[in-house]
Amino acid sequence: MKRKSALKQENFCLTFFNELENRKLITARELHDTIGQLIAASKLKLELFKYEKEISPERIDEVLSLLLITGKEISKLSREIYPPEINKYPFHQVLTNYFVKLEKKFPNKKIEFNFPVSIKFSTMKLLPVYRLIEEFSVLITTSEVVSYLKTELVLEKKKSVLKILIRGGKSLSWLNKAISRNKFIEILLYVLNTSMISTVISPRETKIEVELYGN
Repeated sequence: MKRKSALKQENFCLTFFNELENRKLITARELHDTIGQLIAASKLKLELFKYEKEISPERIDEVLSLLLITGKEISKLSREIYPPEINKYPFHQVLTNYFVKLEKKFPNKKIEFNFPVSIKFSTMKLLPVYRLIEEFSVLITTSEVVSYLKTELVLEKKKSVLKILIRGGKSLSWLNKAISRNKFIEILLYVLNTSMISTVISPRETKIEVELYGN
């Protein structure tokens, strides 16, 4: 009876989480479309101003250039809000693609990763697992003290284990606290019905492990 209740609660959490992700997708699309329309209208009006004698065409070109840059940046931001296409590509490939982009974004940090093809999750858990790995990696790579990050999924005793190794040029104490207090990580761990084990190997080295069920 307790097992059925736990499964029911887990399914509810997963459904709720996926619904939030769907709303995020809708918001991203609306943001993209609305901003695109505003920039297109502004661009058209500015181009018409070129024919006004009182306004310098060079100044108009400067504003147009800024509008185009703004449009590109907002478009990039809205795409980042989109949930990854985890149902379109193999999960290991989605994670690999994400970390390849992360490597390019942080060339001054050594980033290693390993996501075997054999690692499988139920469809409902794919997105929460992805978001958990993403949240860890964003929190870690944006920290100035971090110089090395290794992220991997390992199959142990029929369970997938997320293993993260962090090394820093300075003490990781602040980052360790930030990870332990991160509410989104806490929610994702709850949704996935698991917990995190964080081990401080040394002041400059920390290991994190999360058991992930439902393979």
